Amino acid sequence: MLEPKGNGEDAKRIVKLVNKYHLQKRVLFESFSDSALSKLARLAPEIPRTQLAGSYKAIRRSQDFAASFYTSDADNYLCDKNKKYMLWGVNSSKQMYKFLNPDKGVTGLLTDFPIRLAKILQENNHFRIHYQSIIFPTEKLAANLKLKNGNQVQADQVKLVNNQLWYHVQPNMWVSEKNLFHHESSAPRAQVGLVKVDKATPVWTDLSFKKSAGKTLRAHSHWNYFAIAKYHGKRVYNLGGNQWIR
Repeated sequence: MLEPKGNGEDAKRIVKLVNKYHLQKRVLFESFSDSALSKLARLAPEIPRTQLAGSYKAIRRSQDFAASFYTSDADNYLCDKNKKYMLWGVNSSKQMYKFLNPDKGVTGLLTDFPIRLAKILQENNHFRIHYQSIIFPTEKLAANLKLKNGNQVQADQVKLVNNQLWYHVQPNMWVSEKNLFHHESSAPRAQVGLVKVDKATPVWTDLSFKKSAGKTLRAHSHWNYFAIAKYHGKRVYNLGGNQWIR
């Protein structure tokens, strides 16, 4: 969620960056300012906009309304207008469970604890992690795989589709993760979780850790990971795309 400040003086620059990096389907706009929202509607009408606070009856050209409180009046009004209702500051498990109730017309929760919320949503079948087909790494993956039928193959690419890894073993042939004996393979495996780095940690684009991604994670920071692999007997983590850390 991107929030232009003031009256949207930076809206044009923000939209330019969103277009430059092809993020139109990956962002939402939000603002307390009706002037900023009007500028965004003109500059990027295809990107959803959220009015922060104020009167839910004055939502105008925005698709969403967000507030720090819930009222049935706002719920009913926004539902009738086919608008979405989001709440921010939903940080306790009790609050999260409360707004999973289908009688509450809340369509989005903004929280400082996304992993806590994701677990609750998964437990209640409200949420499943879905990924687009992502190939990583695109080079220098050399993993000897043993299939359940006993055959040995070598993979040079891996992609994640609907939470399952597929390995490229020869032209136009992909082998599913479920066909492998993982304990005999150093290839990446699909796995999601949270990792904390205790010191400044460089990010690499390949599993041989020779090509730098050009960034370093700060000490004592937390990161979601999406796959794990082994390098020289030690576990390494994929942070999405071609991003690996020891």
